[in-house]
Order: sequence, then C-alpha cells, then structure tokens
Amino acid sequence: MSQTADAFSRGATLFRERCSKCHTVDSQGPKDLTNLYRSESQRSFVNEETQEPSTRHVIWDHATLDQYLLDPKSIGRRRKVPFTPITKPLDREDLIAYLKGKSEGLPG
Repeated sequence: MSQTADAFSRGATLFRERCSKCHTVDSQGPKDLTNLYRSESQRSFVNEETQEPSTRHVIWDHATLDQYLLDPKSIGRRRKVPFTPITKPLDREDLIAYLKGKSEGLPG
C-alpha cells in the first residue's frame, strides 16, 4: 500500500470514530462531507474586538481543514458542535487525506 493509500485508510478509520455520528461521506444526509475538500462556505464568528457577529469566506483546503481540526473556533462556528480538537498532526493529515480522497471520488 502506498503512503497515500495508508493515510486514506487511517483517515477512514478516524472519520468513522470521530465524525460519523453527525456526518456522512456517501452523498446522503444534510451533513454530508463528500465534496468538502476545496468547497467554499461562509462561517459565522464574533469579532473579539467589537463583539459584533460577522462572517468570513472559507475555502476548505488543506490548510483550512488542518486549522479547523486543531481549533474549530478559529474558523468560526455556525452552531455548537460536539467536536474534540484533533491535536495529533498525523491524525489531522490522515483525516484530511480521507476527506480529499472522498472529494475526488475514491471509494471507502
């Protein structure tokens, strides 16, 4: 198995363990992440200086996903999500490899 395939496989396991209670990657359901990688969205947040609500445009690329998985509040949250940050860099890399692969149509 290649390094990429290994990362994808480990990422699939992490997704099942950490994400599948709320999200899918089979194009079913309202919280489906099949095409998340490189997609765009608006994220809500509160400006720390003014305490005013605001939004920011987000492109879910490798850097953004890595930042979000480590510190979800840094990207902004629309609602409270029961999510524990992923602190291990290799786990984040593997989960991102899986999400990217699913966006590219890989099975698994």
